[in-house]
Amino acid sequence: MKSKTSLFNKTIFNNNIKRVWPFWGLLSFFALLPSLLIIVESFRGYSEISTEPLEMKHLYYQCATYIAPFVAFATAIIAAMLVWSYLDSTRSVGFYHSIPISKTGLFVTQFVSGLTIMLIPYAIGGAAFILTVLCLGGGFPLATLVCIGTVIADSFFFFAFATLIAHLTGNILALPALYLVFNFLFIALENLLNFVCSSFLFGLDFELSDKTAFLTPIYKLLSDVYVNTEYSPWSPFSANYEGSRLISVEWVNYHWVLIYAAVGVVFAIGALMIYKRRRSEAAGDVISTKCLKPIIHAVYVVTVTALFGLLLYYMFNEGIIDCRMKIVLAIICFGVAATIAYYTGLMLLEKTVKVFNKKTLKGLIVTLAAVVVICFGVKYDVLKVERRIPKLSDIETVEVISQNNFYLDGKKDQELVQKTLDIHKLIIDNKRVLVNEMYGDMNDEYRYDGYVSFFYHLKDGSTMVRRYNIDLNKENHKELFEQYKNYMTDKKMTLRVMHDNDDYEIESADFNINWDHDERYPSGLDYGWYELTDKQIRDLYEAVKADLQEGSWEPGFSDKEGVANIYFNFEKLMDQTEYRSYYSYDTLYVDVKDNMKHSLEAIADIMGVSHEDLMNDARKYAKDMEEWNKEHRYDDMNVEYYEYRD
Repeated sequence: MKSKTSLFNKTIFNNNIKRVWPFWGLLSFFALLPSLLIIVESFRGYSEISTEPLEMKHLYYQCATYIAPFVAFATAIIAAMLVWSYLDSTRSVGFYHSIPISKTGLFVTQFVSGLTIMLIPYAIGGAAFILTVLCLGGGFPLATLVCIGTVIADSFFFFAFATLIAHLTGNILALPALYLVFNFLFIALENLLNFVCSSFLFGLDFELSDKTAFLTPIYKLLSDVYVNTEYSPWSPFSANYEGSRLISVEWVNYHWVLIYAAVGVVFAIGALMIYKRRRSEAAGDVISTKCLKPIIHAVYVVTVTALFGLLLYYMFNEGIIDCRMKIVLAIICFGVAATIAYYTGLMLLEKTVKVFNKKTLKGLIVTLAAVVVICFGVKYDVLKVERRIPKLSDIETVEVISQNNFYLDGKKDQELVQKTLDIHKLIIDNKRVLVNEMYGDMNDEYRYDGYVSFFYHLKDGSTMVRRYNIDLNKENHKELFEQYKNYMTDKKMTLRVMHDNDDYEIESADFNINWDHDERYPSGLDYGWYELTDKQIRDLYEAVKADLQEGSWEPGFSDKEGVANIYFNFEKLMDQTEYRSYYSYDTLYVDVKDNMKHSLEAIADIMGVSHEDLMNDARKYAKDMEEWNKEHRYDDMNVEYYEYRD
């Protein structure tokens, strides 16, 4: 009589381990290589491995952080394919289910087999490494157990994940494909939809996002879990020897390993529940769980529609998107893509090309209706993504990145933050003008080409980013240009550029002049050759500040030719420990014009030449460059002008 109570079958377990020995044997060989290399180098007298407790702790933490997740992710799918391959054949399923063991017992046996296959190389390689370290005089620190625990936790989670996928499909080729898809699904969809929306919504600029990173385990483990170290200066032999010594090792965000291990338990239980209800006839199906098929199909349709639809739109719209959605063309392109995705998805899931019928037609109609609704929703910004502006009370800090970069505090600089919100609203209200001018005459002498990015760091911990091209004809849109210019050259605002009201200190400064040198100037004038004293740096800084306050320096808005360049390098102490200081850095570039009297006089003082001579040379250079630019202006450039209409 068949026993239905056994929870483990030793014979099946042993057979599983024996029949796949080439897999774990090859991995074990590679796992032994580090120990063999250390032994060989020790005999040669070149071994550089340190057996100091902190160094060993650092090494084990690095293995647990950067090696274990990657290896577990890669080997889990192979182990799952080896132990669960019988689910892909009706004959194999029938054979295994005829063995005198319950489904629960068979599941436990196969699960333990797969996990063991993954852990054998770790056990062999790890034991060899620990023994090697002990022979070299090292110890067995607590970090060793931490590393072993992490290896087991990561292996358990990824194998449980692969096991769950194996029970959702009945096709051996679909298993690795679905494993990869489900591992990266959410972060991939997030960035795909972000890319599509950024192509059509004013102010949105595509950048990689990881808000759903916690649903992408391998990405989360490799990006958020890390090892933090601190070093101190060390001179063990002489005062002339400068080295560093490890003084602190910390494993940061390790709780994610524990969280994913707990999730692995849920996945394993879920796989067992599916297995108990699994029909033998499901072998061979791409998706063996009926209720999952609509979800997989929907994800496939969304992905293919977004990618292929955007490609078609680029092709038929000459690649020009930038906030200019042509609604009819968009509906046609994304509608064609959705139709193709809908039917090809059904063909893959049903393993037949006979999917064109009245039943599937209803689903296609719903899909196309969704495409139309979404296209109109994006076109007219139904969710108010384009028009979203944070409230003043919600802002922690805001960074304004443009020709001038400002960093404003939501509490200390409320007046300037409000001005930033006002100019942001002005840009949104003038979307039509700015989008039109984006493709205006590039050779227009009244044209202003600029950009601005707003980085709002909100009190809830999120960050809102908007980027705009500020391309304008200064005559045709004089009022808009003047408002934008007044904001960018506001005295209080531009003093932030010079870090006049924060904790940044000038670390160094450099300058150079643009015109040819002659015998009146000292040698070594080229950029970087002057070593300025603290007093010269401060005088140069105060001179630029004086020009700024007088209005002779309008950063980014002067049409005059630059005659010299000044670079200020700032640093700010962010944190300091007993052994190390942490700084934030910034650089200010000043394009000196011939009307910036104070700056040019400060340069003359540093160079040791008269103010009058240097000012005359600067004005002459600016005049010569202006005449040269007039002679070489290409007035006949054929630049096509596009007009934006809703």
